[in-house]
Amino acid sequence: MAPHGKLYTRDRLQRWRVQVDQDCVLCKQANETIQHLFFECSYANALWSKLLVWKGIKRSVHGWDEELRWAEVRTKRKNAAAELYKMVLAATVYYVWQGRNA
Repeated sequence: MAPHGKLYTRDRLQRWRVQVDQDCVLCKQANETIQHLFFECSYANALWSKLLVWKGIKRSVHGWDEELRWAEVRTKRKNAAAELYKMVLAATVYYVWQGRNA
């Protein structure tokens, strides 16, 4: 659901006229959008940065679309590194979403 923008983020709920506070529940620094929640939020950005270092990937954290494109290119091979990165990507999205909902 996340890659397709189908998560019920606060900006999406607002478009459906559901009255909710727009602030990100993790950092309270910006409106909650899928882009902010998973990559711009200080909580998520710190998590991504640590995971990139752990995986030995020397680059900064990008935005939602850029990360998905990067992952798609890098994970086409059927090797352990590609499979591990896919698991890390899925687990990180899950962990951030769980933290947001807690």
